Amino acid sequence: MKELEFKDLKNLVPGLNLDKVITLSDNEKEKYARLYSLYANLLIQYIDKKTGLSSYEKKLVESDLNFEEIKESDMDAYQFVCSDYLKFFYLRNSLQLEKLNKEDYQALMTKLENGDSKLTDLDEELIDRTFRDVIAVKNDDNDIATMVQYGPDSSNYRALGSNLIIGFRYDEFADDGLSDDAWDEQHDKQMIFINDTLTDLESEANQKMKCNVNVLQYNEFSVIKKSEKKSEIDKEDR
Repeated sequence: MKELEFKDLKNLVPGLNLDKVITLSDNEKEKYARLYSLYANLLIQYIDKKTGLSSYEKKLVESDLNFEEIKESDMDAYQFVCSDYLKFFYLRNSLQLEKLNKEDYQALMTKLENGDSKLTDLDEELIDRTFRDVIAVKNDDNDIATMVQYGPDSSNYRALGSNLIIGFRYDEFADDGLSDDAWDEQHDKQMIFINDTLTDLESEANQKMKCNVNVLQYNEFSVIKKSEKKSEIDKEDR
């Protein structure tokens, strides 16, 4: 299981409420980050089981369009933590673990201490029961989901805060040793293939996930790499 560090959680967009966590010892902060990583790993496995994410990846890999994976050093925290399971798709919601009750929190902590990240039937029941609340970003005044930015300030990354967000990213600008004309032709074909694939995935996911789902495409200009600080990417002109 890929694990995030506590510093990674402070760079997530939308941001997390870490007021209670920030006062913990360094060891407890890192344990919280590991627990966050576990929940994300279980949830992406759950999503894959429900929607067949891996089958959509297989279509990309088996096409003749040379979709290149993102190098681990160029991933953002969201893609990194899911990268043991999928190459191109990942969970793009920020997880509000403080919404878990004590029993569920402790069950996950026990699983973490056992070093187990494989989705079991019990885990599936817990995720199915809790994930809609854990991913939700709501208005503090009336507990109604609000519109949220899941990336730069652009309508391309705006969605309702109660929605499940599946991210998609590949190395769009890999040159593959092609001439400029050949690269342009391949890139155009990739865009058509991706549009069709993501449209089909979003339709299927909305039918099977018991919540509204958005599938959003990212590139190197719309993510905060794990090695970057949020303040650095906020300064860039989108």
